[in-house]
Amino acid sequence: KTTVVQRVSEALAARGTTTLCGFVTGELRERGERVGFEVREVGGNGRCGVLARVAEKPPRGAPTVGKYVVDKASFTGVAFPALAERERAQVIVVDEVGKMELLCDGFAEAVDRVLEQREAVCLGTVPMPRYGHKVPYVEALKARGDVAVVKLTKANREAARAAVEAALLEAAATHGAG
Repeated sequence: KTTVVQRVSEALAARGTTTLCGFVTGELRERGERVGFEVREVGGNGRCGVLARVAEKPPRGAPTVGKYVVDKASFTGVAFPALAERERAQVIVVDEVGKMELLCDGFAEAVDRVLEQREAVCLGTVPMPRYGHKVPYVEALKARGDVAVVKLTKANREAARAAVEAALLEAAATHGAG
């Protein structure tokens, strides 16, 4: 999902006619092993931070998802200012709305503000339910009438990327110059 979002974002930015803001998340790797996840700003000054890291022994009361400890301050220090730039953007990138991100106070409300904005379109990602466990906020997002969900598979990844890029270009063109 993140690779598709990054490729679409890069393609839109390369055209020079579409303004973007928001964030993407990606893996942090050390010696070939995934040790966590990072957050990077899109369309701004390139701020980066840590979303979560592996912790052998998480601090008591620390927010965790599986073996990862969520760094709420680092994530919100990048994601929130990036989303606050939504007033100037035609496309707002939110990668992703998942369990880790939702552990951060105010994140769901920040996403709600993005979706309430009618001057821009949002490109976001959400996780698929795992082992039958659904995230209620994610399910509510997917059920919105103004949200289109594209299920990515290895077989449709390139076609989906091209379709999403074309749809965003068309939608952004109706949302002014940013």
